[in-house]
Amino acid sequence: STIGESAFSNNDISSLRIPNSVTLIGNSAFYDNNMNSLTFEGDSSLSIIENFAFKENDISSLRIPNSVTSIGISAFEDNSINSLTFDDDNDSSLSIIGGSAFQNNDISSLRIPNSVTEIRNNAFEDNSINSLIFDDDSSLSTIGNDAFQNNDISSLTIPNSVTEIGNNAFMDNSIN
Repeated sequence: STIGESAFSNNDISSLRIPNSVTLIGNSAFYDNNMNSLTFEGDSSLSIIENFAFKENDISSLRIPNSVTSIGISAFEDNSINSLTFDDDNDSSLSIIGGSAFQNNDISSLRIPNSVTEIRNNAFEDNSINSLIFDDDSSLSTIGNDAFQNNDISSLTIPNSVTEIGNNAFMDNSIN
């Protein structure tokens, strides 16, 4: 089943549990709510989170299920996320983290699943990331422009799989 475009945008939903039968969350589906709690049921079949799906909410803690293959543009931009986790790293299906997907949050620690091949422009710009981990067997090939700009990263190991790092990708950090 799917949740359509703008289905619940501009409401006052504060807490949401997505059933495991949902496979797609459409563009702007929950845009501009007061959501502070978002939970995906176990054994999720959610595959795609489209553009702006949860933009402008107040989500503070987020767990992305293994089943998700792509996260759209600005999907979680302008929230209060300080804890972002991806389900079992070795079973993840996530390939693309869209442009500005997690821009302007409070993420401090981040482990990118091995399955991710692209982190697009501005994906994690304007956070508080001080710990960024890519595993040795990462599939990551592209880190987009401004992807991690304006964070607190001090130490970084780029995976061997990376072939492209965009303009200002790690600008305004404290990498030494």
